[in-house]
Amino acid sequence: GNPHLDVRVVHLAGTNGKGTASVLCDAMLRAAGASVGLFTSPHVHSFRERIRVDGRMATKGDIVRSLERLRPHFESLGVDLTPFEKVTLLALDVFRWRRVRWAVLETGLGGLWDCTNHVPAPVVVGLCRVGMDHMAVLGNTVEQIAREKAGIIKARVPAFTVPQVEGAGSVLRARAEEVGAPLAQVSLESPLLAAAVARSSQVHPRGAPAGADAGKVAEAWEALPPWLQPEHQRLNLALALALVESALARASPDDFGHPVPPPSGTEPAPSTAARAQAAGAGGGLAVGATILDAALATRWPGRLEGVIV
Repeated sequence: GNPHLDVRVVHLAGTNGKGTASVLCDAMLRAAGASVGLFTSPHVHSFRERIRVDGRMATKGDIVRSLERLRPHFESLGVDLTPFEKVTLLALDVFRWRRVRWAVLETGLGGLWDCTNHVPAPVVVGLCRVGMDHMAVLGNTVEQIAREKAGIIKARVPAFTVPQVEGAGSVLRARAEEVGAPLAQVSLESPLLAAAVARSSQVHPRGAPAGADAGKVAEAWEALPPWLQPEHQRLNLALALALVESALARASPDDFGHPVPPPSGTEPAPSTAARAQAAGAGGGLAVGATILDAALATRWPGRLEGVIV
């Protein structure tokens, strides 16, 4: 089958920040009432961290069932798939089994030839910071590497990027123009980022005045959770907010609702109260307080977190 065609995809590439932006998109889409599959790499403690359904790691039963379904297909291909290709197929099969409507996919290496790029028409794509990585495969200059990352930009699909070094930025802009994709750059002056800062100062005061003026983001950013305070993380948050705003604006009523419960004997499904509230609300959902709260409550263990010693 074609499980990559069964979901509405938010696709992300870049050298740094993909995981942060991906997990934020996942949390905000779920807060909007969507059932969401999240695919990231690498894992820190458990392999199942790579494949999440509605905020929880895929169950061991999910993994075993999907492997049993996929093994005959792997063996019949006559070629050796890479481990990442197999894991990507595993994630997509789990998402199909669990009937999620949305998938947030993080590229593994580059973008143009990455196996996650088989999705022909994602809902929206995001480009995190591009730098020097995997040079033996992607190229020896930032322009060459950016060209690979830019491969996820598709015709007529909205694309967003954080500020890039000039060599990378020019390549992304050229790719967007070539395929006819609207490309927008987020910034620290993003109105949505200002709204997130103001919301955080109201709910979790950390030194910024309550109800911080959206026009004073530079003075109020310390209201954000500590892991989102560094400048590069604020830009990743701004990117995720832009991606979710665009995705929700293009959504339809059928994109929200209750997922099929997991089989008996597996971990219970998370609460669907927010999903029930959003179901039937139709497309054009706005990024409001509930969605901002979900972003601000997001945690990304083992990457950026405070440790008390």
